[in-house]
Amino acid sequence: MGANFFANFASVFSSSIDFQYWNGKILYLGKFFSKNERPWHYLFVHLFIQLPIVAIAAILSGLFLALKRKIERKVKFDFLHPTSILEYAILLNFALYLFFQPVVYNAARHYIFLMVCLVILSAFFLVETYSILDKKRKLWILGGVSGYLFFTLIRMVRLHPYEYIYYNEFVGGLWGANQKFELDYWGTSYKEGAELVRSVVERNNLKNISVVLLQ
Repeated sequence: MGANFFANFASVFSSSIDFQYWNGKILYLGKFFSKNERPWHYLFVHLFIQLPIVAIAAILSGLFLALKRKIERKVKFDFLHPTSILEYAILLNFALYLFFQPVVYNAARHYIFLMVCLVILSAFFLVETYSILDKKRKLWILGGVSGYLFFTLIRMVRLHPYEYIYYNEFVGGLWGANQKFELDYWGTSYKEGAELVRSVVERNNLKNISVVLLQ
């Protein structure tokens, strides 16, 4: 589209229509599934293991506070509050996903926009939780969140430029997700892998080497 809008618009439009008929194999929980075999919880599990744990914890704490306040009737529900709007968007997309069962593969790639909504919502909830704690607990929360975010930042730096294969500690990180979930679905690491193989061959003066790519 960016290279030649008028020449490629029809092709992109046609591909978008045919997208629903995609029926390749999906690696999930160590097994390969077709579109019709894919479990309903595919998206939810991927969101759970690809979001940082601190974001998941903040969402759970925020939902707990919201439920607690509703039970105690301490606050009126504001339909136009930023968190309410985000919650509507998230719930609506979950409902559409379950109802229409769209084609989804490559982990949570087709729902990246939803991950952004979840992270923003977690930030609102984290601030709200932090504001009601006493000074001692605030220090613990601040220290724990800061330490975890620093640890996650280091992992992202080490993963660069393949940040999209990040998995959190619930699944054991990248090593735990290996052969269970889709990792480098773009195949962007093939070049680096090929260069590594070539450097080993040249350094050791190896002959008659064959490289087999397992799909």
